[in-house]
Amino acid sequence: MGWLKRTLLGLSPAEANPDRRGFETGVASVRERVGRIGGHFIEGYNAALLDGEPVRLAETLNQNVESEFRGFAFEGVGLAGLSAVKAACGHYLPMLQQGVAFAALIRAKAGNPAAWTAMACETLCEGSADDIVAMTLATGEGLAGQGESPAYEMWRQRLQSQFSPPEPSGL
Repeated sequence: MGWLKRTLLGLSPAEANPDRRGFETGVASVRERVGRIGGHFIEGYNAALLDGEPVRLAETLNQNVESEFRGFAFEGVGLAGLSAVKAACGHYLPMLQQGVAFAALIRAKAGNPAAWTAMACETLCEGSADDIVAMTLATGEGLAGQGESPAYEMWRQRLQSQFSPPEPSGL
């Protein structure tokens, strides 16, 4: 099953090239380092697609990636518990996105943003954490419970509808 995920979701090592990514590095040594960092990120991402067993995956990366770059490889792994989850959600994806949006809002209100929350917003909701928080706040404005629908449930539905794909026009 990992090979199928790798085929459908995998990233080419060529994506680590700073020129391809649009990074202007100027200095050759900086350009090389940026390329190596991107390469290890992609290595971790692709490894997670092939082998989702966390202990074995960690052992593999710990053995194969220099300690200086190991953190970047594990960042790639994090992007993959997320891309694979997104692909597997099917019609439940707007509900997952709504949960991510609420988590981002709670972290923002508490004043403790986290890199993982930002990554989840980018990967699962296709927006920055700040944009997702703003959208979450906007969809919650002016709500008052109506009948048997509490305001919180209306907020959830509004937010989920922001993530839902548009209905086909029938043309």
